[in-house]
Amino acid sequence: MSWFSQRKPRGELPGGIGAIGGIHRSPGMAALAEELAKRRVGSILDLGASQNENLVFLGQFCGNIVIHDVVGARGEALSAPRASLFQVGSEALAIDAGSGFDAILLWDLLHYVEPTQAGAFVARLASLARPGALLLLLAAGTTPIPLTPIRFKIRDRDHLVYEVPNERRGPAPRFTPRRVERLMEGFSPVRSFQLRNGLQEFLFRFEGVAEPAADEKQPGRARPTQPGDWF
Repeated sequence: MSWFSQRKPRGELPGGIGAIGGIHRSPGMAALAEELAKRRVGSILDLGASQNENLVFLGQFCGNIVIHDVVGARGEALSAPRASLFQVGSEALAIDAGSGFDAILLWDLLHYVEPTQAGAFVARLASLARPGALLLLLAAGTTPIPLTPIRFKIRDRDHLVYEVPNERRGPAPRFTPRRVERLMEGFSPVRSFQLRNGLQEFLFRFEGVAEPAADEKQPGRARPTQPGDWF
């Protein structure tokens, strides 16, 4: 399935992620809000730091908002070196999903998952999602990223305020739409947007994970993994 993309939002000045933060137009958030308004939503999972503004905004779509600060849950300071944050996969998401979530806000956390753990991390996300659940992801292309995750605050359906806890930058992860799509197994692309600050916003829909082939179920046979750098 091909992405439905949109050019950079009008009115936004070009430039990289600010040193300590800023605000940007968020067509991805607007697209998520538009989709949520069309359906009955039972629960939403926000994997970022607790923000009252996010609770208020998301609360208009349902009364059950679960905040699971992945960084905070690991007991790490937001200014800690990136290498100490996410050397884990599925265990970083120790959440009681109940019957599953109708929407997941992943923010920029995929930047900080060690590549050999990415499959387990995404599989855990899939286990938390109901069929048809929406997932919002922010990812950088050629823009260097902060060494620790950005904290996002929803100002309104069209704008995100972002705070950068660490001014130091690491290499650009070069997340192309095709690469992101390959990583997000079980999730089907809905929309993607290129922002002027170098970030991209991706909206996915959970379609379900295919059963492994018979030979992959044999004991001792592991599915091959793709080598890659930890961005």
